[in-house]
Amino acid sequence: MPKTFAITGANSGIGLSIAKQLLAQGHTVIALCRDNENNRKVIENLATNAKQFGLGKIDFVAINLNNLHAVRQAAHHVINFYPTIDGLICNAGVMAPPFYTTHQKFEQQFQVNYLSQFLLTHLLIPSLQASSKPRVIFTTSMLAQYGKIDHIEKLKSIAYIKESAYDSTLSYKESKLAQLAMNKYLPTVYPNIKFAAVHPGIVYTNLFYRRIGEIGKVLSLPLVAIAFMFRLMRTAKKGAETIVYLATEDDFETGLYWKDKRMVMPNAIVNQSGYLQDLYMQSMKWVGLKSN
Repeated sequence: MPKTFAITGANSGIGLSIAKQLLAQGHTVIALCRDNENNRKVIENLATNAKQFGLGKIDFVAINLNNLHAVRQAAHHVINFYPTIDGLICNAGVMAPPFYTTHQKFEQQFQVNYLSQFLLTHLLIPSLQASSKPRVIFTTSMLAQYGKIDHIEKLKSIAYIKESAYDSTLSYKESKLAQLAMNKYLPTVYPNIKFAAVHPGIVYTNLFYRRIGEIGKVLSLPLVAIAFMFRLMRTAKKGAETIVYLATEDDFETGLYWKDKRMVMPNAIVNQSGYLQDLYMQSMKWVGLKSN
């Protein structure tokens, strides 16, 4: 039976591959993407091809994860047009960018990778709970395994870090660990929704080379070819497989961490129940929601 899925970052990389695979299965996709001409064109082309070949449907919804107000607007639009959503795939992300603060003055990676999609998840709960078998899937990273923060005050220093203290890789790791931690905690808040976090592997997408630019991309091609040869790197299609599997599979345990369609052990910090509750409460304050 066709289902409806909302996907952040469906315009490129893993998100685009997820959208294509779900469309091919006849599902409806809500593509939550930054509002620019290129992204709209990508989604329009998908919609045209899907209609031509009798596949699923896809709808473009603008979202700006750098602004919590824009996240609210996007969620309001989605709920109005889609009273039932079977799955939310929180896929969009940034990795090790130059220092930048968002509209709400958070470090960009912390807000885009974690906080904005935390808010989006909560705002879409009414539509998710209207589904008979709802699920939320987070695209995470193996670097979450190397995150170390297990105290709210330390996390605040990452969330509001100053440019002089900014370490792009460190901030990325901690944003993904926070995401992984909420994947573990949210099933206690919403037991009727299944949650999963997926490490897609080292995937060659624009996220991989965005910081080094087009020239760097060209220069890196020989190394990329070697990485593919030894299976150290994979395509977006391969990286999307486990996410699509969990999006369409009903029989899996909630709140776990996945890679290659198998459950794997997460960072031990996600088992610290006290910290997870503190993180949830603080995150609710940051996004302006009342705790359940």
